[in-house]
Amino acid sequence: NLGLALAQTRRFDEAFPVMEDAIRIFRENGDEHGAGTVLTNLGGALLEIGQFDDAITTLQEAARIHHEAGSRFSEAMALGNIGNTLTLLDMFDEAIEVYRDAIRILHDLGEQRDEAGLLAGLAEALRHADRLNEAAITARRSSGLHHLTQDWHGKARSLTILGNILRKTGEPEKAIAALQEANEISCDLGDLHGQADAQASLGWVLAPAGRIDEAIAAFRLAADLYQETADQTGESRVLQSLAHALHDSGQSDTAITALQQSVALSAESGNQATQVQKLMLLAAWLMQADREPEAQAAAREAAEISQRAD
Repeated sequence: NLGLALAQTRRFDEAFPVMEDAIRIFRENGDEHGAGTVLTNLGGALLEIGQFDDAITTLQEAARIHHEAGSRFSEAMALGNIGNTLTLLDMFDEAIEVYRDAIRILHDLGEQRDEAGLLAGLAEALRHADRLNEAAITARRSSGLHHLTQDWHGKARSLTILGNILRKTGEPEKAIAALQEANEISCDLGDLHGQADAQASLGWVLAPAGRIDEAIAAFRLAADLYQETADQTGESRVLQSLAHALHDSGQSDTAITALQQSVALSAESGNQATQVQKLMLLAAWLMQADREPEAQAAAREAAEISQRAD
């Protein structure tokens, strides 16, 4: 419990030794179920810090232990985390199969609330795999189950996922309706991160529909909310989207400022590939704005980062 509490507060350096000690003690006492539970928590923490390969290995061991012990619910939870990790690794077909195995277990057990959560993860994997009709059906199932179990946080997440799917199927008005409902639920709950996700997704629907001013407002709000929730990845991504919307509306100087902020966040997170791409775009925009010295500096920085990476 201490290790999990530390991980939930993102004190991972303290959490990992505590969890490893707990696994050792459980095994010394012959309690494989206890060891499996801690392994599931450890795998989730590894996932949080981006150690995906270690997360999968740890979660697979947890799933095996729970399967052998007949602890089907715990097995499903471990499998769900594996599905999430595989999705982040762009291994969508594998993620879909793992999610479906976990969902079957939870459905058999009647665990509707957790089934709804994994259905949302499955919908995301299907969306990334461009299996959009299946994704939309799955997201709606997730939203319906979340409503039935009165899990409003979960429902908001499912609606945001559904909105992103409908954007890809070319149904912008339905997407906007789903995302506005997700935003309203998140506002009512005081869920700033859920609201940020809904606003960012609204911007991605509104901009291609030519509703640029509304898209800019949505992206700005999302960026502020991501900053407030200390999500640098989300803030960086949405600032880049804001920069593009501003640039498309002819606000080149403001667009450059937003892109510079996005570059700085990519640098802080250590994402060099994304940083280089943004710097090259920044250099091009600066040249268009007749800011040649700054453009040369951005291009030079991009080249230096690429050279160090090689």
